[in-house]
Amino acid sequence: MKPFLLLAIRADDAAADSEYESFLAFAGLGERDLRRVRLEQRPLGNIDLAEWSGIFLGGGPFNFSDPEGSKSPVQGHKEAVSALPGHAVLLATSPACPVQAFRIGLRAYATQFHPELDAAGLCTRIEVYKHAGYFEPEQAGALKALAHRSNVIHPPAILRRFAQRYARSGPAYPVQAPDGSSVEQLDGDEPDGRVAGVLEIVDHRLGR
Repeated sequence: MKPFLLLAIRADDAAADSEYESFLAFAGLGERDLRRVRLEQRPLGNIDLAEWSGIFLGGGPFNFSDPEGSKSPVQGHKEAVSALPGHAVLLATSPACPVQAFRIGLRAYATQFHPELDAAGLCTRIEVYKHAGYFEPEQAGALKALAHRSNVIHPPAILRRFAQRYARSGPAYPVQAPDGSSVEQLDGDEPDGRVAGVLEIVDHRLGR
């Protein structure tokens, strides 16, 4: 199988390693099948997309609206998407979070939740980031207890099904997208069903 690539941006080793371990566990992948690049340590450099089954982008403790002078080279966290552009496809929503998951194009998916998190992983991040402004530090214990009372089953299932869906071993060859452009078709994929299958997975797992 061609490996997946995890682009990680967490500077704290405990949080970074916990994230990687969670991706491995919930995607059902071994280390040889999920390679990690820590972008806070080194540039990504040039990659050949044909060599990878897919790419995951991990999270990080950064804010898009931070003052320019305090921004890290690897940015993005906290702010939420409340309305999608016209070319995006909404996959999951709720009263508290209007945009929980969406798709851009044929194969770029984004979630406004962490599909790799369980209670143990969340507790690690609560401890690592308890002075980062997400909550008052003295609330850390209560939040950890709340995490352990939660039953988190759907997000990890989505991650595993995504990895199963897009894992590939054969060469890629071009097919026509609905708009007439050329896109990559994988051995064993059906052009009409490859997106619908993931939409059904996400919709079902999030209870839509």
